[in-house]
Amino acid sequence: MAPDAGKELHDIPKLYIEVMGVRVYIISILFIILISCKKEEASPNGAANLSERAVMILNEGNFRSANASLSVYYPQANEVHQDQYSRANQGVPLGDVAQSLSLINGNYWLLVNNSSRIEVLDPNNLQAIGRVSGLNSPRYCIAGPNQKVYVSDLYEKVIYVIDANNYGLSKRIATQGWTEEMVLLDDRLFVCQADSNWVLVINTTNDSLEHRIPTAKQPLSMVLDNHNMLWVACSGGINDSEPALMKIDPASLSIELDLRVPDASLSIGDLDTSPDGSHLFFSMGDIYKMNVSDTSLPTVPWHQNPTANYYAMGVDPISGEVYLSDAIDYTQDGIVYRLDPDAKLISQFKVGLIPGFFYFEVP
Repeated sequence: MAPDAGKELHDIPKLYIEVMGVRVYIISILFIILISCKKEEASPNGAANLSERAVMILNEGNFRSANASLSVYYPQANEVHQDQYSRANQGVPLGDVAQSLSLINGNYWLLVNNSSRIEVLDPNNLQAIGRVSGLNSPRYCIAGPNQKVYVSDLYEKVIYVIDANNYGLSKRIATQGWTEEMVLLDDRLFVCQADSNWVLVINTTNDSLEHRIPTAKQPLSMVLDNHNMLWVACSGGINDSEPALMKIDPASLSIELDLRVPDASLSIGDLDTSPDGSHLFFSMGDIYKMNVSDTSLPTVPWHQNPTANYYAMGVDPISGEVYLSDAIDYTQDGIVYRLDPDAKLISQFKVGLIPGFFYFEVP
């Protein structure tokens, strides 16, 4: 299957298993509903107070509808403020498919996938102060050495190298297809190349591709653990191949552990770590947790909600709380569930259409 546009393609495997893997868990759902209703009615609609620590939530919106938005949530006050990009920028819409957000040189770099650009925002007021144009379908970005920013892309078959000072394109590093999440370690950039089933290794000294590590099918998400080992989540495609978690030694560039899920109808989605890097969280319809020293995959979910259509996951690097987004039916505003490290519900709140990415401010 050829890639579709934006993050919608990224999450097709997640959608399949979430629709099929229905379970009954009535008590939890009733509890969630009782907690949530009052808070949603009390949520502010005005401008956010960016002096407090916040969680930025990107809502993709519908493909080709230019209705993406940015919600800002305050964990301490348990308040959510909607449509904050437009409010901060004279009502200008954010664009078509909000994909990801990174903090680079003290500013937010917000990638708008199908609008083919990156908006650079002042984190103090969310006002646009710059723009990276001339991109095809940007997915993720990461700061590198010497004021360089690396950007992955869905269609262009390159990693872009952007000058962080003037937002200009410095170089294109040729790949052979669709690239996704990236991790920087020392002078190496590790890149998920989803359609070629590789992790690419780029030398950031001369910005050249130096190695390819074969993986299971469709590597999408990647994190470093507390031993500086690289973990890669491979979705397995759609009913096509076994999904897998793979551990890679970034020094030897060898695969240390290959954990396959013996069911091609399942799919591993988002991957994240606990704040200390000792545990992994990953989505596979339900949410699973495992120690990085484990040599087999968990068989019992850490959290499950049979009525939710989980679309994105993020772990707060300060509190260890886990945030899960529910896209519902992709036509109405989504819901975010906030869970404590023991998987107990803290709160839930409405956000925008198709919440797909979490960014956690770190003091």
